[in-house]
Amino acid sequence: MKKKIICLMLAAVYAVIVIASAIMLSANPKFDVVANHAADSFKSLGEEIGLSGHGGPLYEVFSPDGTEIFSYGESVRLTVDIGWFKAAGFDPEKFGGEAAADDSRLTIISNQVKGVDIAYVNARGAFDVFETVLRSNRHALEYHMDHDLFELHLGRGNTFRWAKDWRTNTRGMTFVLNPRPFIEAGLDPENLAGWSFANVNIMYGPKKGQTVPRLLKNYSYCGTIKKEVFDMEKTIIKVEGMSCEHCVGAVTRAVTALPGIGGVAVELKTGTVTVEHDPGITNAIKIKAEIEDQGYDVVE
Repeated sequence: MKKKIICLMLAAVYAVIVIASAIMLSANPKFDVVANHAADSFKSLGEEIGLSGHGGPLYEVFSPDGTEIFSYGESVRLTVDIGWFKAAGFDPEKFGGEAAADDSRLTIISNQVKGVDIAYVNARGAFDVFETVLRSNRHALEYHMDHDLFELHLGRGNTFRWAKDWRTNTRGMTFVLNPRPFIEAGLDPENLAGWSFANVNIMYGPKKGQTVPRLLKNYSYCGTIKKEVFDMEKTIIKVEGMSCEHCVGAVTRAVTALPGIGGVAVELKTGTVTVEHDPGITNAIKIKAEIEDQGYDVVE
């Protein structure tokens, strides 16, 4: 009987220690991994394998083979190689939600990061937007202690994950997509080459502990970091046929959805579209073609 009482007392003490530790970790800023490390990790990822520096309007991180891109600025975008999706039955014309597609890529666009509309965040650059979002909603970013990685929620079940110490952690970064709209557009996820189709655990929120199906593509950067320098180019395009704010919105959305775009400014009075872009990813010819696809005339 005494042994039983002792065991119960030890179990109770252990439970108290666990609860107290959890409270301390959540309440003490010293142990808040997101507050202490997320911004620096995010910045280093963009600076070493991305496109923009601290003050840039656009933050882009590229997969080693260049087929996937995570973009963060006035909107959040996940760009994937559409070829493998089409080969597995995907029809981009049936795809629902905010997206833009061409012959080689599909870009999923979101203005929301866990309930925060980043289009209205008053910040100077992409990194400032990131930090402002974290201050507005601490749960916009999650930290997975078991794998030592961060996960940024982009809405509709899509997320971007990266390891806190991505240079040494084999998990590197992972593109995570909700398969439902892809399946509804004809995709057979079991036949999607290069991606994993698996159930993942929900770590936080009202559905914590449940599993949901996701498409995942992971890249490891251990020992493979190669820093590249990207130069943004400014192109001014003369356009005819733009007459109202609807035209401004149509052109801005279409051009912004292209990969490698740093900023778009449409002026109705002068009939010009000024675009900051990485010519190595999207050149002026492709931008002009996109504008013409919206029904406007580019003046050469």
